[in-house]
Amino acid sequence: SGSGSGSLGDSLQQSQPVKTTRLAQSPCKLQTSIGLGKFSGDKFVDIAPSMPPLLYADLERLEKKMRSGAKAPQNDYSSLFRSSSKRTFDLTSTTAASAASAAAAAGAEADVDDAAAKVLERPFTAEEGSQLSQQLAQVQLPGLTRVEQMYLKSLIESFSAIAADRQSLDECGARFYVSTQLFTCLSQSLPPQARPKALESSDFAWAFFSEAHDRLLGLVPMLQSKMDTLTWPDLRALGAGYWMTSPELVKKYGDALARGTFKLTQDPMQAAVFYLAMKKKTLLFGLFKSKRDDRSATFFANNFEEERWKTAALKNAFSLMSKQKYEQAAGFFLLGGSLWDALMICATQLKDMQLALFLCRLFSPSESTPELRRLIEEIIMPEAQKTMDVWVLCMCHWMLKQYVAAVDVLSLHLFGAPGSTSESVSRRAPQVLNLYMHLQSHQLFQRALAQLGGDASAKRHPPFRLFHQAAFVYTQSGLPLLALDALKSLNEAEVSAQAASDEAEAAAAAAAASAVVLRVFERPRLEVDLLGIACASCYLCLPCSRSHFHSLPLLLLLLRL
Repeated sequence: SGSGSGSLGDSLQQSQPVKTTRLAQSPCKLQTSIGLGKFSGDKFVDIAPSMPPLLYADLERLEKKMRSGAKAPQNDYSSLFRSSSKRTFDLTSTTAASAASAAAAAGAEADVDDAAAKVLERPFTAEEGSQLSQQLAQVQLPGLTRVEQMYLKSLIESFSAIAADRQSLDECGARFYVSTQLFTCLSQSLPPQARPKALESSDFAWAFFSEAHDRLLGLVPMLQSKMDTLTWPDLRALGAGYWMTSPELVKKYGDALARGTFKLTQDPMQAAVFYLAMKKKTLLFGLFKSKRDDRSATFFANNFEEERWKTAALKNAFSLMSKQKYEQAAGFFLLGGSLWDALMICATQLKDMQLALFLCRLFSPSESTPELRRLIEEIIMPEAQKTMDVWVLCMCHWMLKQYVAAVDVLSLHLFGAPGSTSESVSRRAPQVLNLYMHLQSHQLFQRALAQLGGDASAKRHPPFRLFHQAAFVYTQSGLPLLALDALKSLNEAEVSAQAASDEAEAAAAAAAASAVVLRVFERPRLEVDLLGIACASCYLCLPCSRSHFHSLPLLLLLLRL
């Protein structure tokens, strides 16, 4: 003490007793008594509620060990401290032994790397997925809720299902297949309030850009058991109206829809819209006759190539519209030869854009039909712009053979739909970026870009903000390597010198790369500045030479060493 009247022992005895925590308490009580926290300015902020649940399980396990009296194994390390006076050192032999041990270690490390590479390159098998799924059904993982564990189990089952069929699907088809498998698994396993409602338009876009539609429809679990009783809601749930463009597939599933609808309802009028879209009036006449509906059978027996009966069909269509029987009214409009009126009923009254697209292709298989182009330009695209659905807009531009516009419209994702939060917009950035990078290498896009000429293509530059948003989402999700890969993808995109010379974009790119790297390495202040300089220099060198960007991993390695 300052006066020197008290000793150290006295001061310790007079000090306040230290508060101790007993492990015999429950994990919840232990969390409160420990009082974990951090200082924010002059205030102490308690962060105990954010303590990982896995730590609670470890503490509980340690508590049980202490109660049972189990002791940790005692290892004898005394031999490490014994020294022998007779021991001599031979520099030559020591150097040779060190070299031999280093060579052996390097060989062992190479063997481990080769084995790891083989494991990583080997595809995920169905047997492994089945074993993991069985284990997850029996064992509750610590730190996961029941819903989260069922989601993990569904993911494993989805990847197991695609393991056997991966060779018959392209990348886009595989993505859609996994989405449908995951949707089916979650719909069957999760509680009703947590089940997904439907597939998203992003899933439809991957199916649209797949080149294996027939194979894809044969693998989708939602259709495998419903081919005999197939109805339009089943196909609409898969987004088939957008991506089923092949005339053969449209005719095949149009016939299946007509038969399935009649089989379920036993009412020819309910299936009339599909039969009339396929121009199978005679078959519909036979169904009415089999049901002993002589009045309807007599009406459909007439020749609707004549103007008189066309007018009669249109009158019946307007009569059905007044009774709010819109699907049947669309069928009679098709019978009267008015395709556009039938499409307008589907789009405006039924609010079913997919049905309008499907009926248009079923009635007129050509993709250059004026009604199809008008439907896309005047109805579907304005509705998609209201909700800022870039996936539907991308598909519409692609159907209109506007391939460059289809890729450029993906950058509209940055603005989001009216009323959407910035968080919800950013969360979808990785999906948009994946489709953007896929279409960049598409042959039709490359051909359309070449037709624009050198000046027009030189002015194009990738949406920098989209890459940065995707990197940010990956970083926030604990995936720093994917974040760096998203930023590295800027090197693969077509960047002109004019676009890259913009100082604001270059500064934003450097800041984004620095932020990602800092999350990975968590370096001190001096090395933080060096990392920022390295990232900025690599990005500024990007327009001049693509090989400069590949020096980023080397620079990071040198700084880390």
